[in-house]
Amino acid sequence: MKKMVVWLALLLMAVLLTPALAKAPVKVDVYASQIYVPVGSNVKVYVKVQAVGGEVSGQLMVKIRKDIIVLPDQDYVSFTKYINLAPNQVETVYMGTFVAKDKTTDDPWAVGSVREYFPEVYFNGQRIDPFAGINPSNPSDRPFVKTY
Repeated sequence: MKKMVVWLALLLMAVLLTPALAKAPVKVDVYASQIYVPVGSNVKVYVKVQAVGGEVSGQLMVKIRKDIIVLPDQDYVSFTKYINLAPNQVETVYMGTFVAKDKTTDDPWAVGSVREYFPEVYFNGQRIDPFAGINPSNPSDRPFVKTY
């Protein structure tokens, strides 16, 4: 079975790394950030991938979502790249840049406001849960971008 290792980094000038291992049909390791940036900042999204156990080819997608307080989360932007990796090849893929244009808040009474931006990772259309050991639906555990 072909496997892939994935790291996600949301970057603005520097990378803050927090390791996590994943449980998925495709082996995934993610190193991602919990970062704070000024409103209107450009945030670069990189994914580091490694083919494990054979060649890996397919569509890698990162979806950036907005965590909306009390209401359903919203898709904000997505980036898609086709990758083709030889066995054990490691590559850092620049996925794209998004603008963190909304002022975020942790106020639980600010219904409809944006709490944070957060990533979801997909490979060949299948969502990968790269955040093992944390609850990806828990805003304080998962990688995020917050603004000030």
